[in-house]
Order: sequence, then C-alpha cells, then structure tokens
Amino acid sequence: MIKVLVFLVILTLAGCGTPQLYNPNNIDKHELATLRTEAGKEIFVTDNYVAWILYIYDVNHSEITNRSSLSAKINEISLPKGVYRIAAECVKRRYIATPSAVFAIEASKTYEVFCDMIQDENSSGMAVDSRVQLKIKEVK
Repeated sequence: MIKVLVFLVILTLAGCGTPQLYNPNNIDKHELATLRTEAGKEIFVTDNYVAWILYIYDVNHSEITNRSSLSAKINEISLPKGVYRIAAECVKRRYIATPSAVFAIEASKTYEVFCDMIQDENSSGMAVDSRVQLKIKEVK
C-alpha cells in the first residue's frame, strides 16, 4: 500500500512539473519570457510557502492557461512579454493561501514566482503570520 501511495505522489508531482507554453502569435521561443516556481522541490520539508501557478490572465481578463480546477498546477510556463495577472496557490505544510497579483514581464527573461509572508504582531506583541503576497523576481 505504501509503495502505491509513493508512486501516486511521484506521479502527481511529475505531472505538475511539465513546462507549459502560451504563444498564440508564434513568436520566436528565444523572445518568450519564462515564469518558474520552486514548487515540488521541498514542499514537505520547508518552513516557507511554496508557490504553484494556478491561472494566468491577460490584459483582457482572459485566462491564458486553459486549465480547469481539476487539472495540474503549473510550475513553469513560457509566454510573450506583457502584463499578466497571476493567481497562485501558496502552500506551507497544512496552510494554503491563494494570492494574485499583476506583473509586467519582459521578453527573453526568466522570472521566479514566489510567495512572501507578511508578519504583524498580535495583541501580545508576538510576531504572527498575517497574509501571503505573490511576488516575482528576475532570475539571472
């Protein structure tokens, strides 16, 4: 039974790791930007939130990822330069947040999409996690 569960977990993570491509105008692949996450690498052992891309919307509010709520989450996608709204799932052990944000991406660059925890203080002055933001940074 354990072997079957391990196989299913590996199969699920492998399915999520398939890079996707959105290139409706057949732009040269070298001119596309790439969005990546660290999802699937250390999801069960990290103390940080790990991002999975759920949906990407263009400036016309049209979903470009063409995934249903039951399809695999995305950890890498290549797409043309532009302004996009990205919706992600941020997972930290048993905690899940679903932030979204708007980003402008440039051609021929690689970006890491990640979750950033904002901490506040509770009434006792102790630091507590209050909300998760979605951010990107260029990867050199």
